[in-house]
Amino acid sequence: MKHVSIVVPTGGALTGIEVARHIFTEVNDYLVNEGKGPLFNIALVGAWPAVQLNNGLFTIQVDATIHKTWKTDLIIIPALHSTIADNL
Repeated sequence: MKHVSIVVPTGGALTGIEVARHIFTEVNDYLVNEGKGPLFNIALVGAWPAVQLNNGLFTIQVDATIHKTWKTDLIIIPALHSTIADNL
């Protein structure tokens, strides 16, 4: 099984995060429906356990924080609503 980490930055675009998660989840669902096992272990990863987006309008509960050591095969960084400097 491949481990996929989707980064949830504070200034992240909710749609970018959800679309990435949805694609990998759909692949897993398809494989399970075909009688096979899921291919991806998908984790939302952020700097804090709960990351607020769009000035607090949405909050995402992440699966792991960046401070926790983990092995991952693929890291996805979604689009940002603001500049990189604003998110550091």
